[in-house]
Amino acid sequence: LLLALQIALLPRPVLPVIVLVSVFRLFDLETLVHSWRYNRADAACLLTTFIAVLLIGLERGLLLGVATSLLLYLWRTSHPHITEIGRLGDSEQFRSVERHEVRTSPRVLLARVDESLYFANADYLEERLLALVAERPELRDVVLVCSGVNFIDSSALLTLEQLIDRLRDAGVTLHLADLKEPVLDALEQSDLLHRLRPGKVFLSAHQAMNELESDPDYAI
Repeated sequence: LLLALQIALLPRPVLPVIVLVSVFRLFDLETLVHSWRYNRADAACLLTTFIAVLLIGLERGLLLGVATSLLLYLWRTSHPHITEIGRLGDSEQFRSVERHEVRTSPRVLLARVDESLYFANADYLEERLLALVAERPELRDVVLVCSGVNFIDSSALLTLEQLIDRLRDAGVTLHLADLKEPVLDALEQSDLLHRLRPGKVFLSAHQAMNELESDPDYAI
């Protein structure tokens, strides 16, 4: 009560300043700087939420922050990292051709997708793979390495079936490799593996490359 009386005696222009100073003390600048260095999208979401809370209130500001975070997630996962991989020396390890000196095959393309496949990124996956195939007219096999795929939804499943047909029309066979067991179990409940034939499901990129390169028809 005594403090309230003292505040009442302060000039009105001073009160907003007190509120702003108190609020800014709650803002962790170090966290924002760290987030900006690590992931600018996360930092932008943090800053947007903070400003929204100041301007439109706590509840609506937090809702806007959640909506912004969801939109950023959809945008990020709708453009998954897809890279061609090759063999590291004589090892069984396969890494990105963009980051390492690796051995690749002129007629076998191994493409690794580092995201689960769902409606938001299925078309992007198809376009990216078809673009890689178009760059290599001598290509015969495409191996989609799914080590980073945790699930495939029905929309992505339909896109994969369409991709199988489009590649087959171009004389290219699609294969899958490094599928996680829950993903493989789900695919076995669909027609995809049947439509994949003569494409195969390999345990790893290493097995895929060894088997496809040792195929008697490979040199034809």
